[in-house]
Amino acid sequence: TLVRLILEQGAYPDTYQPLIPASTANYHAGYHTVMTVFTWLSGLELPRAMLIFCQVLNAMCVIMVYLFTLSLTGNRKAALFSALICGVFTPMPAYLTSWGRYTHLTGMLILPAAYTLFFQRLPAHENSPAAAGEPPKRFERIRWLLLTALATAGLFLTHYQVSAFLAGLLIAQVGVTVLRSMWQKSGKRLVSSEIGWVVAAGIFAFIISLPWWPDTLSTLFVPRASNSPSIAAFS
Repeated sequence: TLVRLILEQGAYPDTYQPLIPASTANYHAGYHTVMTVFTWLSGLELPRAMLIFCQVLNAMCVIMVYLFTLSLTGNRKAALFSALICGVFTPMPAYLTSWGRYTHLTGMLILPAAYTLFFQRLPAHENSPAAAGEPPKRFERIRWLLLTALATAGLFLTHYQVSAFLAGLLIAQVGVTVLRSMWQKSGKRLVSSEIGWVVAAGIFAFIISLPWWPDTLSTLFVPRASNSPSIAAFS
């Protein structure tokens, strides 16, 4: 229904009315927008386009699990084994990854890319290219910063919960860096560099997604934070 609405209007709608009685349109825009673009470019009927496109998303789980494991461990054998578990050894890898929801699945496919872009420039990570090579030039740093912010903003527009997964992962990694620097007494430069990169990318991601925040705050976060009796916790 949402994809059809975007196709009919030729742009992302301000509201889902009259098809859905909602005052705003802030539900998982990333998946529905990409799905719309594929349907438009392919010229297929919407039901068939959705079946084909979503099977492609299922298959991409294998690639992104490989990327995510490689970024975390730096071990290609471990990454390959993880990809095999996802794509071969389990009968329903996409369901296990996304709870069977394509919106959530799309976010889970973006998360490894966003984390890897963060990881590429985090010098404290022992597997990071920045930890072993020469310091990147200013233009390269800006390019990586914009790419990281773009991926992070795209993840936020695709699924809020998976964005929280990425935030938790980065907070844990920075925390480990802080503890390691305290244990090794290696000074504050490494910690400040890592925190500065995460904060800078987060600010740029916020700016990119800024038009989305007012409705998201007023219709999603504020009602849940107010603990309204009409909204069950974690519903």
